[in-house]
Amino acid sequence: MSEPMSPDRSNRRAERQGKAPIQGAEGRVGDIVPTKALRSIATLFRVLAGLLVLLMAAQVSMGLTSTVAISPGVLLGEAIRLVIFAALLWAAGDLANLYVKSQADTRAMRILLARLTAIASRIETTAPSGSAATLPDERLQDEHLE
Repeated sequence: MSEPMSPDRSNRRAERQGKAPIQGAEGRVGDIVPTKALRSIATLFRVLAGLLVLLMAAQVSMGLTSTVAISPGVLLGEAIRLVIFAALLWAAGDLANLYVKSQADTRAMRILLARLTAIASRIETTAPSGSAATLPDERLQDEHLE
C-alpha cells in the first residue's frame, strides 16, 4: 500500500514541473533526433517480408495445383529464394530498430555528460580558493599520501 504524499512533498513536485532538473544543462537540439522515419522503415521491411512469405505460399500452391507441369526442384528453389529474401528484409527491419535503440543510449549519455559538466562548473565557481578548494575526496587522498 502506498502512503499519501505530504503537502510539502507535493508542493515541491509542483514547483519542479516545467523546470530543468539542473539549471544551465538543457538538452541541445542535436540531442533530440526524430526516429519515427526509421521505425516506419523497419515496419515497412517487416511487412514486405510477410508479403514475400505469402507470395511464396501462393507460388507453391499454384505450382502444385497447376495443370502445367513444373519441376519440383525449380519450385523448391524459388520458394527457398523468396524465404531468404524475406529473412533479409526482416533482418534489415531488426537492424533499423537496433540503430534507433543505440541512438537513444547515445543521446542519454550526451545529456548525462552535459549535466555532469554543468554540476562540475557550478562546483568550480562556488568553491573557495586555497586548500579548502579541493574536493573532500582529493583531501582524503592527500592525507593518505603523507
